[in-house]
Order: sequence, then structure tokens, then C-alpha cells
Amino acid sequence: MYHKTFGTRSEVFSGVAKMTRGRLTKDKLTRNRYGKVVSLAKSEQSKKNNSGDRLKKFHFKRKDGDTSANEKSVGSESAS
Repeated sequence: MYHKTFGTRSEVFSGVAKMTRGRLTKDKLTRNRYGKVVSLAKSEQSKKNNSGDRLKKFHFKRKDGDTSANEKSVGSESAS
């Protein structure tokens, strides 16, 4: 069935190995948007944690002006 018991994530994902050294099996792996094989649990956790607006992290506001006045604006040129 499997050629190896332990292998890399890509080997596990393709079915060559049964699991990784960290005990991840094929059902616990997925591909991310770049095609890299990653842990499904970490991927879901990352999606949940980063689901908010990334611009908020650096105190930028959208062009439609949905934030407070002391924040930077994205896409507008500052007058010097």
C-alpha cells in the first residue's frame, strides 16, 4: 500500500508515505493558494486569524473613509 511509513508532506499527500514525522496523515494536509502542501489545521487557523481587514493592522483607512481621522489613507497623495 505505502512505500514508506514516514515521508515528507508532499510524499504523504501523493500517497507514497503513510505519515510525516509529525504524524500528519493525508486527511490532515491540504494545498494552499500557492500549491504548497500545508497542515489543514494551521491553514484554517490562519484563515480565521487573518480574516479581518489587513489594513487595520497598520492603521490605514480605505478610500471610502470608514475610519477615524488620525489614520493614514491608502491610495491618496499627501500634500507637502
